[in-house]
Amino acid sequence: MAAPDWPPELKKRLLDLWVHEENGRVISVSEIARRLGISKNAVAGRALRIGLKRKAPAPVPVQNDIPNAKGPGAQMGRGAPERLGAIEYQPV
Repeated sequence: MAAPDWPPELKKRLLDLWVHEENGRVISVSEIARRLGISKNAVAGRALRIGLKRKAPAPVPVQNDIPNAKGPGAQMGRGAPERLGAIEYQPV
């Protein structure tokens, strides 16, 4: 079953929002869907079918990766659950 074609004005708005950036970042598919008044899956599916591509988002720094981080947990290393009071699972 073929997907129904979108109205031309909706296609244009999708293309405009797809390449638009706010604060140096592309708008998320969820946000585009909200602005168009349709589902996120409809936006993602249409983008896939018409061949729209996205550049990879910039990685978000993790608190522990920032040198000289301050605040709770800043000095804890990854993979140290015993410091967090975690209990190891013991099967019976």
